[in-house]
Amino acid sequence: MKREYIRKHSKVIDPYAGLTDRVAIIKAYHLAAPADPLITYLPFPGAIDGVYQALTRDEAQSLVEYAAELLETDEDDSAIQIAITLAAFTDADLAVVQERLLSGGRYEPAMLYRGASVGRVNSLIDRLGEDLEQNSRILEALS
Repeated sequence: MKREYIRKHSKVIDPYAGLTDRVAIIKAYHLAAPADPLITYLPFPGAIDGVYQALTRDEAQSLVEYAAELLETDEDDSAIQIAITLAAFTDADLAVVQERLLSGGRYEPAMLYRGASVGRVNSLIDRLGEDLEQNSRILEALS
C-alpha cells in the first residue's frame, strides 16, 4: 500500500533546471535537499569543480561572502564545503571566512587559512598555548 502510494505520487525535481548563473548553480549544489520519500532530486550533471574553476573574481568573492554568512547558521557544513572548494580551485580572498572561523575558535580545516593576513597569523600565534588540545589545529592552520 505504502509503496504504491509513493510510486503514484513521487516526482523528480531538477534543482539546476534553468540555472545559468555559476553562483546560483553552486548554491543549489550545496543546498541540503529536504528528505522526502516522494521527491527524487537529480544530481548535478557533471563535475562541480569545473563550475568553480570558471568563476570570475567577483563571483568567487560573492561565494566567499555567502559562505561567511552560512557559518553563522545551521548550514555551516555547506559553508565549509564551499570555502574548501574555493580555496582549492580559486584564488579568492578568504579573509571574511577566516575571521568568522577565528571568532568561533575554529581552526579546521587548515586549508581555509591559506593566504591569511599578518594580523590573522599573529592572532593564531597568540592563541597557541591557550588550549593545548587546539595547538595542533592552530599549527596546521599556520602551515
